[in-house]
Order: sequence, then C-alpha cells, then structure tokens
Amino acid sequence: MKPILMKTKVLTMDDSSAQIQIDTINIRSINPLFRIVGYIFCLLEEHEVQDTISLVKEEGIWKIGPGAFDLPI
Repeated sequence: MKPILMKTKVLTMDDSSAQIQIDTINIRSINPLFRIVGYIFCLLEEHEVQDTISLVKEEGIWKIGPGAFDLPI
C-alpha cells in the first residue's frame, strides 16, 4: 500500500513528547499503466487511514514512540 494525500495535525506537544493525528488515503502500489486503466474502469480501491501517533524527542530528533502503530510485522 502506498500513502497519498497525507495530512498531519499536532494535538499536544511539549519539550520531550508530542501526539499527532495523521489522515491519509492508501492505494495499492502497482504498475502506473495498470493504475490508469484501474481509474478509468473504477477498479482501484482507496483505503482511508486515521490514527494518532506518539512521538518522543531523543538527542534533539523526533522519533515515533514505541507501540505507535497496530500493524502486523
């Protein structure tokens, strides 16, 4: 899956942590020619994803906190 039209919004933020809300639309990553044909014949599915992600600041760099995504490995 390939994310497109990604939007983020900061919900809370302090010096060492933050929470952001992410809204995105995912499409299946396929050959661009097949994607054009899929759009013409309405064969492609778009999946909307909305999630809240926790960020932590380590050594001056923002990183995704542990357990941020409930995705299988």
